[in-house]
Amino acid sequence: MTTVSPASGLPPLAPDWSRQAMQGSLRLMGGRGQGGFSVPESAYALAPGVPAARVARDWKTAERFAEMAIGELLQPIFDTVHLSKSRFGGGAGEAAWKPIFVQAIGAGIAREGGLGITETVFRALQSRQEAAAPAAPAPRRSR
Repeated sequence: MTTVSPASGLPPLAPDWSRQAMQGSLRLMGGRGQGGFSVPESAYALAPGVPAARVARDWKTAERFAEMAIGELLQPIFDTVHLSKSRFGGGAGEAAWKPIFVQAIGAGIAREGGLGITETVFRALQSRQEAAAPAAPAPRRSR
């Protein structure tokens, strides 16, 4: 029976390259805080005067869109990998889990800074909401 180190989730005698690769994959899959998201200070600077709750909601929406978009960009890359020639031989199990794995990688990339998609979508959301907001009535002049 092999013991597993609780800190890394790997056997204590795992080669360094294996340990580094696994920790990198875990970081990508988990992103920041294992499924949580954080709103960077720059998002609040991009939306001055907007309530913090709306900024957080819009940032989360933009980040989820970026996760989906990056996952879709990665999908053709993973479609060209022939799993039947891999060590485990592919199969229905790998084929079923591959899209989920690719989306998880896309989510990790988006949370780690991504390709700039999150900020672009966030700006678009903010400008759309500003355009849709009713204009404030002009102040009345007293005579």
